[in-house]
Amino acid sequence: IDYAFGRGNWAVAFAQAGARRVVAVDASFDNCPRLGDWVASRRIDNVEVVHGNILEGDIPVTADIVWAHGMIPVIADPVGLLSRLREKATNDNSLFHLYTYDRFSMRQWVVELARRFAYYNDEATFRADAPLFSHTARMRARDDLTSPVVWWHSAAELAELAKGAGLSVVERNPDFSAWTHGGIADEEFQPHNLLCINRPGETVLAALQEPPRQHSGDLS
Repeated sequence: IDYAFGRGNWAVAFAQAGARRVVAVDASFDNCPRLGDWVASRRIDNVEVVHGNILEGDIPVTADIVWAHGMIPVIADPVGLLSRLREKATNDNSLFHLYTYDRFSMRQWVVELARRFAYYNDEATFRADAPLFSHTARMRARDDLTSPVVWWHSAAELAELAKGAGLSVVERNPDFSAWTHGGIADEEFQPHNLLCINRPGETVLAALQEPPRQHSGDLS
């Protein structure tokens, strides 16, 4: 399950990596037909697109892997979301990928300052200002200045969220951006990526250290 798939990049990657079946779920009325038409046009027949919100209604499917890459930082009740997603596990060996924005990062400092002065309650208001942003800034503002909430977590706090939902952390993975750049991390933003298993009390990572932050003194 690729939950809150957005553009659908991960869902397509799973299909191309050999997944027998991928269920891509999103609450957006626009995202679902867009991805559905795209995979159909390329004859990718192992991606099923579902319009839904697990906090508002059940999604009748279970999975060996539940990929929650985008929602934890922008949902009002992250533990509630993870608890509902845990119900989608096929068995105790099902894996969960969790992703969240890193606390103490430069991105947090910039976003929290910006949200004091620029916050968009609806799409129409954002679109009016969108041409004022550069392309890169617009993509970020679309996430950071439109979400009702933005959460920032340390790695240990994300592990506690997982524990609260009955999951155990078994692996910490590099962020995709760092992975594609030969392990070089973005000093401004180093999100946490944790792999969990559907069993409580089996965390094998006793200590989750924060990434080095060369700008911490300047931010202070």
